Amino acid sequence: MDLTEQQRAVVESKSQRIVVLSCAGSGKTTVIALRIAKLWENGVAPDRILSLTFSNKASQEMKRRICKEDKALGFKTNVRTFHAFGLDLIRKSGSAMGFYDQIRIARRSQIQNILHEIAVKRGNALLEGDHVISYIKKCKNFELMPHEKELDAVFSEYCAALKSRCLIDMEDMIWLTVNYLKEHQEVRDQISKQYRYIFVDEYQDTNEAQNKLLGLLINETTNVCLVGDDDQAIYEWRGAKPRYIRQFARSERYELLKMERNFRSQAGIIDIANTLISHNQERIPKAICAERNFTFKPVYARFSNQTAEAEFVAGRISELVAEGKYSPSDIAVLYRVNEQAALLQSMLNGFGIEYDTLELDENAQYSQFVDVLQSIASLTSTTDLSNALNFPERCLDRFLFNDAKAAYCDAYGQDCNYSTLEWLDKLYLSDVQFENCAEFRERYGLITQLHQVSTTWSPSQIIATYLAFMERKRYNVRFPDKYHFVLQTYDIAKSYEEAYQERSLTEFLYQLDLSITAQDTSRSVNLEAVNLLTMHRSKGLEFKVVFIVGVQCGIIPNEYFIQSENDLEADRRLLYVAITRAKDLLFMTSFKDPFGSNGSSQFVKHGFLAEIPKVSFADVDFVDQMLRKLPDKSLVEENGAQFEKATIDCLAETIADTTREVKAELVEIQDEKEFTSLVHDEVPSIGDAKECCEDNAAELPSEALEARGLKDLTEDQVDSYMELSIALSHEIAIPENKYVVIVGATDIKTKVVKSLLKTNSIPNYELYDYEGKGFNLNKYFNNFRCVGIILGPEAHKIDGVDARSLKGKLLSTPGYPYMVDLIERHITKTSLQEAIAKIKWSFVRNVN
Repeated sequence: MDLTEQQRAVVESKSQRIVVLSCAGSGKTTVIALRIAKLWENGVAPDRILSLTFSNKASQEMKRRICKEDKALGFKTNVRTFHAFGLDLIRKSGSAMGFYDQIRIARRSQIQNILHEIAVKRGNALLEGDHVISYIKKCKNFELMPHEKELDAVFSEYCAALKSRCLIDMEDMIWLTVNYLKEHQEVRDQISKQYRYIFVDEYQDTNEAQNKLLGLLINETTNVCLVGDDDQAIYEWRGAKPRYIRQFARSERYELLKMERNFRSQAGIIDIANTLISHNQERIPKAICAERNFTFKPVYARFSNQTAEAEFVAGRISELVAEGKYSPSDIAVLYRVNEQAALLQSMLNGFGIEYDTLELDENAQYSQFVDVLQSIASLTSTTDLSNALNFPERCLDRFLFNDAKAAYCDAYGQDCNYSTLEWLDKLYLSDVQFENCAEFRERYGLITQLHQVSTTWSPSQIIATYLAFMERKRYNVRFPDKYHFVLQTYDIAKSYEEAYQERSLTEFLYQLDLSITAQDTSRSVNLEAVNLLTMHRSKGLEFKVVFIVGVQCGIIPNEYFIQSENDLEADRRLLYVAITRAKDLLFMTSFKDPFGSNGSSQFVKHGFLAEIPKVSFADVDFVDQMLRKLPDKSLVEENGAQFEKATIDCLAETIADTTREVKAELVEIQDEKEFTSLVHDEVPSIGDAKECCEDNAAELPSEALEARGLKDLTEDQVDSYMELSIALSHEIAIPENKYVVIVGATDIKTKVVKSLLKTNSIPNYELYDYEGKGFNLNKYFNNFRCVGIILGPEAHKIDGVDARSLKGKLLSTPGYPYMVDLIERHITKTSLQEAIAKIKWSFVRNVN
């Protein structure tokens, strides 16, 4: 790829220690991956490299970027979050740390139970509140030394109780690791010798504990690369210390490199971002330079109340979507606190606009399904197995279990002195009747049989089988929320398998538990929904259109939290991060005087908007005229370069003229004779398809499962796992949770493509242009949710596609997705219809 001068300097720097200040949208992840690849070229073994990140999502993205440079070497390069690195060391050294059994991550309910037991023992109900948990966290994060006698005693008892149960909490992953490394010089030396090159991403977000850990991993010979941006430090409230990256940036021992070119946002957005952040005094001077040309000035609008503000936002979104300017998923509404969301949601509902909060899912929902996976992995914990059997609804609680045991003893009249696990086996294998016995045996049989293949199947295969079971039982209809979390866990498993080679269920469960505990799980993006999320949650994301609401004193800056000048600068950085999420259009709104202050803080003298010249914003009415003249989003998708050029001067007349030119070009294309060619495989009629399915319905599931290793299952057991998800009326319908992918240049408009897919009952789809930006074939192959991929002209130029086109051997492999290669043809109405027919016919012949 073409690098800027600043990016090339980072990749090629030969300094032993460097600090990279990477502004928003400057491509830091790609540059880190390229620097690591450069080390490989220079003979550095990949297992000598350690890359530390702060979130599981960032870790997997970094791993993917590194593997893109060289898959074999990328898999050998250790990319971990700080917590995952600590967890790995604790698991390896557990016995030396005093753990006698397999270590598990404590859930919040377990932590609360331990503190409750301590409070009861001490006769003080005040020793189990959130303030106690906060005290423990601060002590373990080295932010606080134990100083209160009674709380100190609770801290000691709490740590002992965790260890006795072989549990660790989130803070332990670093706290225990730091203490262990301090006491064992030989282990420190071994790690320092192993990892001669250490990269740390988002270094401005490190807390005291993470900095202590990093200090123990580095010695005088370690090659260090610290990457971050002090202007994007927004987590001081939870212990992050941006002062560390500033100290290293100013240190003579480190080479300071800056990446100041933004590839994300148009220049109008970058202008106000620079103006705002320049008011911070405690920062390393830098200024983002926009790679994209100026198009529109950001819009600011003030309203008399919050309802009017929400109505404006919902109305504009409705217009942009209804007029075909942007898709719902292109748009995000950002707010400071979650309380702002309710009115926005209500107003969007009123306009008939679907939205997705993109906020953290309820971790308890994940935890319930984790118990199912834990049972499949080990079958040794009665607690896990009990929870698994009662997911997604009660099946065998304590009372029903006792009734079942009594019925068994009455039936067989023998000594019934069994353990709980033995009882479950006895009840499963017997023909004793009790309440919910059929449901119990079905669930228990599924769990035990999946346990038999848990060491050979990938996590996603196991979860896919459980999803098929839920669909057959119609749990997806009866318990849609719980089905959603299982589906989301499947997506997490696919991402995990794509990034890491160790694909065992046990290893995946550690990563999943870690993500849940770190609150690093979120909903999948709904392609038909507007995104609602907090400014903090928007970090690392980008959207074509961004609305930032409540930009005023009392919300942002939030005077309640501002007790110092540093607090004020932290809120300014948060707004800066929110602004730089926008790519094309930015709207900022408030619902009362945005420049005033209620006087509750001596540091807040005015709102942040007072720091940005009014001339930086466009008049709302004028922008309305321009937005109405924007070309349809399908034209933008197909002619992005023309659209970018059309909006350079931000003149409505120029946009209108260029739009007419683009439309004229498309009309000429449509008037040309469409490409047609022979269909290589005869597409059967719907009647033939139905007859074939009826003839083979009984044997297809058995064949499919036999190929997966369950050769000893009876026909009835096979039916309990899989079924043919076929809806045959006058056509074959693809289920709602599946989709088709189209990549490559098309000879028809995007809206025509979407219309054809909809007409043919394809509920979901993903479209990639001829450049294939973001397309990764590994994401879709063997993904049971992807039923087909259509490759169009120019697709062969995309990385990884050529070797896996119809000319390769991969397409002869049974399973999803079914690929139709139109590389040497064209995607026209005719060829697309033929491709869809092939995919649907393939879907009929395969087990869903």
